[in-house]
Amino acid sequence: MAKLVNKSKPTGSSKFMWMLEDQKAEAGTYPGIIVDCLEVKGVEKTFKDETQIRDITRFLVAYTDDEDVTQLAQTFEFNISGNENSNLVKFCANLRGKMIPLDGSYDQEDEVGTKCMVTIAERTSKEGKQYGFVKSLAPITKRLSGACPDFEETIQLIPGGWKYGAKQDQAGNEDDKKDELPPEKPKAKTAKESNDQEDPF
Repeated sequence: MAKLVNKSKPTGSSKFMWMLEDQKAEAGTYPGIIVDCLEVKGVEKTFKDETQIRDITRFLVAYTDDEDVTQLAQTFEFNISGNENSNLVKFCANLRGKMIPLDGSYDQEDEVGTKCMVTIAERTSKEGKQYGFVKSLAPITKRLSGACPDFEETIQLIPGGWKYGAKQDQAGNEDDKKDELPPEKPKAKTAKESNDQEDPF
């Protein structure tokens, strides 16, 4: 008897995100904190009619808006790349205010729990819905860091639950999930080289 198994793979990666339709979209720069990081392996992407397999990541950030309400917003997807000119390296360097190590000792997931200044920009989707996304992150002063959302309270608000450390394959299956808080020291990871491209939601 033949077993019917759906082996088709998604060609887009927009499904790998947090569902934030109810979040407020208001451009500005706010005190915030990185509360989650999603890493997905083996995503098919097409560039100039050529299909390539990429590993991607994106960050989820909580920030305090002008009404002192905690909001959630996510970044674009980044190809995981250790190339100093990649969007991911530039993004993380801006967050730290200096170049990140490219010797394999840096892991973008270790930024979970980092307080920062969050710049939110607005965009309109193809369906005409306006939403906010994280345009950039920057270091925050000690004076302003007290205005950042509380980490442990905020992770309770994440749609679908806290996914820190969860690595997914193309089918969206988690092969590793951590319930503990972010590690204090970076884990060793080999930097990956690839052509980087940032994709909209």
